Amino acid sequence: EYTSPEAVEAAFYQAFAECNWQGMTQLWSQDAAASCVHPGGGLLQGYEEIQQSWQEIFSAASRPEIDYSVIQVVSEQNLAVHLVREIIKPAQSEGDGTVVLATNVYRLLAQGWRLFSHHASLPLVPRSTKPSRPLH
Repeated sequence: EYTSPEAVEAAFYQAFAECNWQGMTQLWSQDAAASCVHPGGGLLQGYEEIQQSWQEIFSAASRPEIDYSVIQVVSEQNLAVHLVREIIKPAQSEGDGTVVLATNVYRLLAQGWRLFSHHASLPLVPRSTKPSRPLH
C-alpha cells in the first residue's frame, strides 16, 4: 500500500491532523518491537500499545493544525530514518504553535513501507539570545 517512507509519513501526519485513529492503525508495523514515545511519555512497545495510545489521544483531542518538515533523511535498502520538525497548534488558534522534534523510523515489509518507530521530543523552549547563567 505505501510505496515509500515519504508516503507513510504523509499518511501519518494526515491521520494525526484529522485525529483519524483508523488511518493511524493502517500505517504502523505490527511487529512486537515497534515503538512510540509521545512527548514526555514513556516507551510504548508493540502494535497494540501504540494503537491504544493514539486512540486515547484522539478521543480527547480536537483536530490540531500540524505542519512538518523533514530535516534529515538516512536510508538503506529496507530502513529509513527521518528527523522531522513538527509545528503543532490547536485548530483556529493564533500564534506560532509548539515546535517538537521527532524521529520517525520506517521499515520495508512484505506489505510495503510501515512506520516502525516514532519518538517525539518535549516541546522546544525558545533560546534566549544571552544565557542567564554560564553553561559550563
